[in-house]
Amino acid sequence: MKDLKEIITAKDIIKMLPYIGGVIATFYLLPLLNLINSNLNVVLLNIIPLICLAIGTVYAIREKHIWIFAGVSSLLYIPSIFIFYDWHSYVYFIGYTLIFVIGSLLGLLIKKFLKQK
Repeated sequence: MKDLKEIITAKDIIKMLPYIGGVIATFYLLPLLNLINSNLNVVLLNIIPLICLAIGTVYAIREKHIWIFAGVSSLLYIPSIFIFYDWHSYVYFIGYTLIFVIGSLLGLLIKKFLKQK
């Protein structure tokens, strides 16, 4: 059985960083910019899920270790609950996790389809 060092390398983590940066910008900059408009539900229910789906899909098409990326990306949402929202927003953690997984699976399907052509 492989140990963790063989499964994910520093090179893989470096490749993951731009996508993690996009996730951080999504979870922390969008709500920060939206505090002026105070239409936070639109951001939580529409914009952030679409961006999460897109980032998860693109990451799965281009890179490997999609399950680690989906987990790390979902965990990045937890601190934003306490910064921007109230504690009732923890439910979105489950939704965003599912959206990252769906995006990753969609990316794998696209990757498989592109390899067959």
